[in-house]
Amino acid sequence: MRKFAWLAGLGFVLSGCIKITHTTGAPKSSSTHTEKASFLLWGLVGEADVQLGQICPQGVAWFQNRVEPVDWIVGCITCGIYQPMTIEVACTSGQSYLAVPDPEQNVTYVYELDAEGGAL
Repeated sequence: MRKFAWLAGLGFVLSGCIKITHTTGAPKSSSTHTEKASFLLWGLVGEADVQLGQICPQGVAWFQNRVEPVDWIVGCITCGIYQPMTIEVACTSGQSYLAVPDPEQNVTYVYELDAEGGAL
């Protein structure tokens, strides 16, 4: 019975994961950027600066920070003193549109935007 309780506890701990995704709603291109970030005390201390404008000059479709299995194992080996995280950024396809609804006419006008966000 003790062996089962130990395995159940281990399974519970191993099943935990951290994954936070921020979505902008812009169309995703095929280019993504992945990098590691370092934190302390199970991720409670520290911060990571990711220069989204340099990685994706056309804009960001979504970005995600997560603890992958390897990150989790490293955190366990160091008893949580050092906790790496993985940050992934997906760029937009480079084309943006502005949708403006007109309730009186019951239509939505769609304008193509240039790189600075102005209508073409």
